Amino acid sequence: MSARSAFWGAAVGEVLLALVDADSQVHIEVLRLLLGVCKELPPATLARYLGHMLAATAASRARASSQKKKFASISSAAASHAAFAHHGVPGYIAGGAASEWSDGFRTVRSLKYGGSSDGYSELYRKLVVVGGLSDKQELWPAELKQYMQELEERRQQEEAARHAQQQAARDDEQQAGDGDLF
Repeated sequence: MSARSAFWGAAVGEVLLALVDADSQVHIEVLRLLLGVCKELPPATLARYLGHMLAATAASRARASSQKKKFASISSAAASHAAFAHHGVPGYIAGGAASEWSDGFRTVRSLKYGGSSDGYSELYRKLVVVGGLSDKQELWPAELKQYMQELEERRQQEEAARHAQQQAARDDEQQAGDGDLF
């Protein structure tokens, strides 16, 4: 089946794009499908598909992000409770934190194995590059422009944090080395 056929247009444009928010696995599989045929699609069509998918999944991606943040806070709280349990009462993880932690773990595990936001972002980046959209930003719908800007900002923040950690490690090594001289 050609990506330019009427059947493709109906199957993808009318059915699959309507289902992308039904489940994270559907979203990621449609992205993979598009990655497989993106060279055959006109750039304007690919850009329209990506914009539609981002608009349709905006609420669920926001929920997933919120759940990841909740899991991170529960995980750190559970770790501190586990440290207390290790020194205080063996085998006890502070009551309700254990069930909240396991619920959060299941949520993040399902996000991870069902397709994390990192998996989505990598697929969107590949589709933009392989689909020939990187130099055709005038075709990008507003949702795609915003998403790609957010990805770039996140990449810059991660790079700055990584740089700060490396600098702190070098400073610690230098201080440890200076202490050895005296």
